Amino acid sequence: MAWPLPGQGGQLAYDGARGAVVLFGDPRDRPAREVGTLREWNSSLQQWTDLTPAPLPAVWPPSRSGHAMAWDSRRRRLVVFGGYADERLQALNDLWAFDEATGTWENMTPAPLPAAWPSPRFLHALAYDAARDRVILFGGFPGVSNFERLADVWEWSGDSGTWTNATPDPLPASWPTERYSHTMVYDSKRQRTVVVGGYAGGPSLGDVWEWDGVQFVDRTPSPLPANWPAPRSSHAMAYQPCTGTLIVFGGQDSQGTTLGDTWQWDGTLNFWVKLTVPSPPARRGAGMAYDEARSRAVLFGGVGHYGEIDLSDTWEYAFSPCEVAGVDGGGNPPPR
Repeated sequence: MAWPLPGQGGQLAYDGARGAVVLFGDPRDRPAREVGTLREWNSSLQQWTDLTPAPLPAVWPPSRSGHAMAWDSRRRRLVVFGGYADERLQALNDLWAFDEATGTWENMTPAPLPAAWPSPRFLHALAYDAARDRVILFGGFPGVSNFERLADVWEWSGDSGTWTNATPDPLPASWPTERYSHTMVYDSKRQRTVVVGGYAGGPSLGDVWEWDGVQFVDRTPSPLPANWPAPRSSHAMAYQPCTGTLIVFGGQDSQGTTLGDTWQWDGTLNFWVKLTVPSPPARRGAGMAYDEARSRAVLFGGVGHYGEIDLSDTWEYAFSPCEVAGVDGGGNPPPR
């Protein structure tokens, strides 16, 4: 058993080939290792297994925090972009892909970088659009030397190995504000990439946006109804394909309070429900992914009250069970 270190920084994703939730990366303020660690959650044993080989192969990603990760079901691989690699918070813009079948990483970052390539960033979000076969990148923070926040959208084609900047210039009136520490999932039922909340340099955000590959649609009513989650950043989110619902847990509100509430959103109805279920202790910066094989969301780590209580606990939220034929992890169609 190799239990991960406590804190935020690692990212979770569901590896549909392995049928397991995996964790890649290292806690905040502790990414000074030579390589990033890769772990798998063993649900039957209720423990983490270290998948980082020893000795390491010639190619393996450097250690990092604040990166983003998504499962590319077409090519059956994990995709990781960006993050930061040391205490100076120098942002990265490298792209890596993990092949489950061979247990190896491939550095997808060309040298020199082409003109069409996302800028360095961390605390951004990735999601895989299965219908359009694109990895979607949105937002992020470029680093301590540049306090701007980003609102650009990039799409990665695994077939061509290229990024496309899908951000219009000038931005239309209907476009999400720049942000970081937001969450993003692909809604396979409605074929939309959903963005929730984040931080824009002032109060935390409480909005919901959807990207369809052409434009953003604001799903945030005005004024906000009573049954709407408080604005938040650094929260955790997971999506269940068969019901088309997602859950949001925890985060940090505009007053800096660490949250421990759980909300469920129906995208078709644009309706939130606060769930009164036993919940983990309040936290921000936790990782969470949906385990399709067991209809459960797996949550790990984060930072508790007062911002300095690093957590290393693992929790599971049981969605309503569902059986969907011909669908793999994340509600994506089988590979070609």
